[in-house]
Amino acid sequence: GRGDRSSQRYSTTDVKCRNAYRPPSARDITTIRVKSEDGSKVFIIKLKFSDTIQDLRNYINKQRPHHKVPYVIISTFPKQKHTNSKKSLQESGLVPNATLFLKPK
Repeated sequence: GRGDRSSQRYSTTDVKCRNAYRPPSARDITTIRVKSEDGSKVFIIKLKFSDTIQDLRNYINKQRPHHKVPYVIISTFPKQKHTNSKKSLQESGLVPNATLFLKPK
């Protein structure tokens, strides 16, 4: 009867409220797994879709301050070298997640 309809309205309102408080940035965050050249280390990095390949490179370099060998960032599917440092992660096809490999230049 009437009680059922009012409880349904309450449930719908409750759902809308919960969604309204969800952090808006969660939808534009990518999770990237980066395997080091020899495969001994895996970095799990969360960046915005709008961040660039250079932002990714800066993060990797910060995690490996003593690593001086130049490297290339590669994805396997589709196989691609990510060399354009100004390209966004979204433009590079690295969203909503990706696994990348580092190879010595």
